[in-house]
Amino acid sequence: MRIGQRIRNWGAGIIDSGDVTVNNDVKRLVEEKEILKAVELYCNCVYDRASNAYNAGHIPVVIGGDHSIATGTIAAASNYLLQERQSNNLGVIWVDAHADLNDRIRGNIHGKVAASVLGISAHNELNNLGDIQCKIRPENIIFIGLSDLMPNENMVLKAHDIEVNGIDRIQCEGINNILTKVMTRLETTTDAIYLSLDIDACDGGVYRGCATPEIGGLSGREAIEVAYWIGQSEKFIGADIVEFSPKDDIFQNTNQLVVKLIDAVLGYRI
Repeated sequence: MRIGQRIRNWGAGIIDSGDVTVNNDVKRLVEEKEILKAVELYCNCVYDRASNAYNAGHIPVVIGGDHSIATGTIAAASNYLLQERQSNNLGVIWVDAHADLNDRIRGNIHGKVAASVLGISAHNELNNLGDIQCKIRPENIIFIGLSDLMPNENMVLKAHDIEVNGIDRIQCEGINNILTKVMTRLETTTDAIYLSLDIDACDGGVYRGCATPEIGGLSGREAIEVAYWIGQSEKFIGADIVEFSPKDDIFQNTNQLVVKLIDAVLGYRI
């Protein structure tokens, strides 16, 4: 409701294309405990919706749920860049308390999604979604806000020399200095920039409305700055804002933060 009101107030060319519904095939797979197949099928639906937005000349901003949808959104952005600009040089800024780089069979799929878009997860079904195995190169993904890493994820980060701007670095350098360096690098070295922002990157002691809140994350203002800076780039190509869980929003403020993040990524910041 609040998003619809904002769209009317902005008077801009913003279209709410509605939900990507969970169809009966996805529901059946979930009931049969075929979770990987269910996620793959649903991510293909997300991929189709995001691709339709690109083909219509729009920039998709996708609001989620589980971070695994980024497999579909980033596949769509990567394919669009390849088809329209003949480039496979997509940059991604991954804002998250977790790296989502689990490259093992075991574990939740939302903890493997960054690995899948890099083409290095243990699940080829996700790696190959959109018919591109490596949607982004390791040098083109930058993490902001990490505060909780698994040992094997740390090994992946080091093995591929992936840039990480964790909460410790943000505290020392300040978010604006971090963003200046991150945007300068990606605007110089990539042809388009995509934002994938997990709400759990924000301080879980304040914003509880996600599945895995982490204490001591980004402030609301820092998260808004991140969304605004990236959305203002001439190379901005889309975003997903994910892991919002209304049932966990016990303070009834995470929903307000999500709306503010949508505001910011679309260029409306106060």
